[in-house]
Parts: sequence; structure tokens; C-alpha cells
Amino acid sequence: MKWFQKLINTVLYSNKASRYVSEEDQFLKDFDKKHPDLSASQQAEVRKHRNIFQRKKNTKTDFLS
Repeated sequence: MKWFQKLINTVLYSNKASRYVSEEDQFLKDFDKKHPDLSASQQAEVRKHRNIFQRKKNTKTDFLS
């Protein structure tokens, strides 16, 4: 029965505009597929944000701790 409800919702309430992919988005998707490796600056940025996230994760937010 759930599959039927899902089918009805898909048919009645599907938003065609949400499935639209612009030419720019398609180009970027294709480019990312062709060039999966990150550049040196992108790798540095990833490391930087991981470091920031780890520092936030390790801080004690409870004043009683």
C-alpha cells in the first residue's frame, strides 16, 4: 500500500522544475567527473576546515566539566 501512496504522490506532486539541470550545472558535474582529484589549494582548504572542526568538537561547552 505504501508503494501506491508513493506513486500517487510522485504523479500528483512531482515538481518538474526541481528536476531541471542548467547547462552550467551539467558542465560542472562533467568537469568534476573528469577531474576527480583535488588541487593542492583545495587539499589545503580541506585540511584547514577539518582542523577547525576538530577543535570545535574537542572544546568543552559545559561549564561544569
